[in-house]
Amino acid sequence: MFKVNDVIRITKKSRVKSKVPVAIKGENYLITSVYINSYGTQKLYLKDKENSDYIVSANAAEFLFNLEEKEQGVPSHVIELWSSVKKNWINENYEPVTFNHYYDWQGYPMIFSRDNSAALVSKTTSIGETFWLNIKNVHPDDKLKFTRSHLKVEPELKDKPSGEFTVRIPKWLNKKLS
Repeated sequence: MFKVNDVIRITKKSRVKSKVPVAIKGENYLITSVYINSYGTQKLYLKDKENSDYIVSANAAEFLFNLEEKEQGVPSHVIELWSSVKKNWINENYEPVTFNHYYDWQGYPMIFSRDNSAALVSKTTSIGETFWLNIKNVHPDDKLKFTRSHLKVEPELKDKPSGEFTVRIPKWLNKKLS
């Protein structure tokens, strides 16, 4: 099973039916999205070195390395190339949104899930409508801003909105939250 941020090589021609062009055999690509269709086939949305979009089924690809895991034997210039492709893709597909954190029951200025993978927030346009925002959906440059607070502990403010902050999230998520 492939995952987002894997760099792959296409080993055979794929017969994917899509409006997006099919990946070319012998080329390397970065996986930007993965899904499984109704027949159980894993499909991969890809970016090439020029930031063009492609699609392929997983059985036509082979794994090379993952950008997030520090692989041995992968030259640094190759990692830098695919990291810049990923950064360009993120900058195209993320947009800034302003949120509020909430004070927890002890007065800490943020409420996080048990495994610290998500925070309870609300959009400033709809205070009171809270939801869990996963850290994986926050732009990499904004993660520190999302997980840190400059506010002090105030027990009398429990369950009230704490400070506003702006982070970039995927466009599809912002549309879903609107």
